[in-house]
Amino acid sequence: MPRFALGRVGHVVLCLGLFGPVFNALAAPPVAVPPPPMLSLSPAPPPPRPLPPYPDIKAQQQLPLRQAFLPSLRTLAADEGVISFALITNDVRGRRPDVVTVANNTARFEIRPVSDGFANNLGLYTAVLPAGRYYLASVADRVTFRWIDFNAMAQGGLGVFEVKAGQSSDLGTLMLTPNIDAWLVGRVAGVVTPPEAWREAAPASASTLAQLPTGGGWVDAAYSQGIFDFNLARGPVGLQGLRELPDGRVLAPSALGTLLVRGVDGQWTTLNAPRPWPLLWATAGAVDGEYVGITEWNRFVVFAADGTSREVAMHGLPAGRALFLSRSPQGEWFLAQEVPGALRLYRSTALDAERWQEVGSVQLTQSLWSGNRGAWAMESPEGVLLVQGSTGLLRHFRYATGAWEDHHLTGNRDIQSVDLMPDGTVSVLTIAAGGFAGMFSGAWITRDYGANWQELNTGYTVKVSPLVVSGDGRLLQAGGVFGESGIKVSNDGGKTWAQLTEALPVQTRLFQSKRNGLFAIRRIGDLHDVLLRSPDGGANWVYEWSSIGRAGVERLLKVEADERAAKAAKRAAAKKKN
Repeated sequence: MPRFALGRVGHVVLCLGLFGPVFNALAAPPVAVPPPPMLSLSPAPPPPRPLPPYPDIKAQQQLPLRQAFLPSLRTLAADEGVISFALITNDVRGRRPDVVTVANNTARFEIRPVSDGFANNLGLYTAVLPAGRYYLASVADRVTFRWIDFNAMAQGGLGVFEVKAGQSSDLGTLMLTPNIDAWLVGRVAGVVTPPEAWREAAPASASTLAQLPTGGGWVDAAYSQGIFDFNLARGPVGLQGLRELPDGRVLAPSALGTLLVRGVDGQWTTLNAPRPWPLLWATAGAVDGEYVGITEWNRFVVFAADGTSREVAMHGLPAGRALFLSRSPQGEWFLAQEVPGALRLYRSTALDAERWQEVGSVQLTQSLWSGNRGAWAMESPEGVLLVQGSTGLLRHFRYATGAWEDHHLTGNRDIQSVDLMPDGTVSVLTIAAGGFAGMFSGAWITRDYGANWQELNTGYTVKVSPLVVSGDGRLLQAGGVFGESGIKVSNDGGKTWAQLTEALPVQTRLFQSKRNGLFAIRRIGDLHDVLLRSPDGGANWVYEWSSIGRAGVERLLKVEADERAAKAAKRAAAKKKN
């Protein structure tokens, strides 16, 4: 497959609000992240073309609603055809819609993802529809009660697709991306789903799809490509975390197949995978300057030193969701994969090996299909650590000996989140029976992978993240709620605590690196990731990167400040009145 290059594969975006101010806010590139060289950005979006006569939103919602069934459920009628597509939600909350509604001028049809497992941001959809022409009407996530109804402007920009009787069409990849003021919807018609992904997601439907002739699809070219180019050039939201390499480079895999790389000079660059599917993990490759990432639906992506990238299929593994990859000093690859009921660790001598050998696992007690993990895999200085949430089990596999060491958190407490420091310290956050959203959570650390534990009371009523051990040995914890946001610090091993800063809100994750100090991923506007770094151990913070650029961050921060001031004024007025 050719490398995914914007401006070459025909994608489109329509802003679901006032796109003039949005475009102006994005026009200047962020300070530290120049657009990738392969991007060709237009100076302004092309003028809108005449829109087809779509019904307005109210009229669309009054159309009869029908359920579209899977191709494997019954034989197609004479006037029916099949469509397939992937949908990416480029969002920090990381959930793909569980209902996509398409419509013609007489009815709406609900399409569900073919499988609820193995992916969060990326859903695969296929359905049987009567022959005819359709447009995208809405998307919805009924778990989080979020939905978008697309107006005529968005539908006109996205375009119309055709279903032909007795034929099948892959519509490519659709994308939803939050911008400063609105959601953007786009499509990449040239990036289709690999057949093995369909076989893994829905084997019966995949068999039907393979037997149908190809026909139908998008009727016309999409437009307003320029706005989406500008948005993607700044990088997507949905950072999966940070990983520091031994030489000080920092890797940040994120949505839309983008790998952010912080060089030893402190400058961020972006690398794009062949297909814009979410990256879940990234590590150094076997060759200098090479990186290897994992995408949803089990694909390796190798980013070469020359800036090119290629996909490598995973062989010899059961259906599941790969989450973690590391390479031992001996040159072996270790892969952690989530399968129904377990998180398993495999090893192999090569990425493209025909067979991976299972070396150990931990059980999952939470539902795999809910999208929540009950276990974690992470790389320690000596090997791989697997953590089981429900019983507090830590399993540490050492590369040098090839043996496991098993320990439990004191009292076999339920672990709700875990972090691993560069020095090997493991920090966990537990939740007591009856606790809710961090209430009564316990903060624990172990310096020997679970053999011995220390519980620490930071003073926060509600804890939202594990403790972080800084490079100089101090203990840090990002803050709770009820006016307690910020970071607290202990200089005496947890005996006493002081407020270090109140600048960071609750929705902040801290990452301690070995060579680059302390990083924080902040959620702003409830939709965007902002990456910050502290040069002084957490007291002060400097801007590093954001998908909306420094100007966009400042704009949203002002909105937040204005909202806080308005609420404070309203409370003061109510108090005075009473």
